[in-house]
Amino acid sequence: MIKNKCFCGRKKCDIHRYSKTTFYKRWWHVRARCKFKWDKDYKNYGGRGIIFEWEFYNDFVKDMYKSYLAHVKKHGDKDTTLERIDVSKSYTKSNCRWATRKEQGMNLRKSVKLKLGNITKHRFEWARIYGISDEALAYRLKHGLDLKTALTLKINHGNKYQSLSISKKNNRGK
Repeated sequence: MIKNKCFCGRKKCDIHRYSKTTFYKRWWHVRARCKFKWDKDYKNYGGRGIIFEWEFYNDFVKDMYKSYLAHVKKHGDKDTTLERIDVSKSYTKSNCRWATRKEQGMNLRKSVKLKLGNITKHRFEWARIYGISDEALAYRLKHGLDLKTALTLKINHGNKYQSLSISKKNNRGK
């Protein structure tokens, strides 16, 4: 048997020898969800018209590997994901970057962005800045408070509903 032979039968295979690497797996999975109807996520990607620019692995390596290594060095391999900057556009070199899971979580179609003054941030970022939980902020906004009031309302651990109804009355009188 020939040593270092790839499963495809070639002694020196430029593609398959990388098939067990995380980088290759990322290329394969993103490509699959954009291209193959059998993929469980196809309806959210290829089914919506999202195209994956890199049909060939070597092209993906050429465009994305250097930035991948830099991101992995800083954040680790497990916290490195391929993200589309504009989620409504396809996977292209100009629309992709490596991001942490948290960064990617902020870039979902369903993520909630809120504007206070001239500043727009994700709901959980506003909650963190003002020292309240994201759940509390979501609850307050759902029950009709404006963002500024929802962020600055003192927490009443005795009866959260009472403090909410009092602040609603105060908002109506202004």
